[in-house]
Amino acid sequence: MWNSVDINSPLHLLLLSLATWRVSYALVSEEGPWKTLNLMRLTAYKLNIIGLFQCIWCMSIWIAVVLLFVPTVVVVIFAISALAILINKLVIGI
Repeated sequence: MWNSVDINSPLHLLLLSLATWRVSYALVSEEGPWKTLNLMRLTAYKLNIIGLFQCIWCMSIWIAVVLLFVPTVVVVIFAISALAILINKLVIGI
């Protein structure tokens, strides 16, 4: 489970989905530590690819492709982060 992603596994598909949402949402909507994600969006603007960073649906396609090739442990870390955020939103209200 930890070395490769199996998209035929329901657990892996769930983990990939959560991780894709987490990374996509961060890139499109969050400032990031030390405003690094803001700087990334500014660079995207200068490179004339800012449209990618303004649409979570567009970003999620590219992030999903990338996550297929990273170690599963990285996917799990982002999936756990996504679950923590979703649980927090449910507890405190959206």
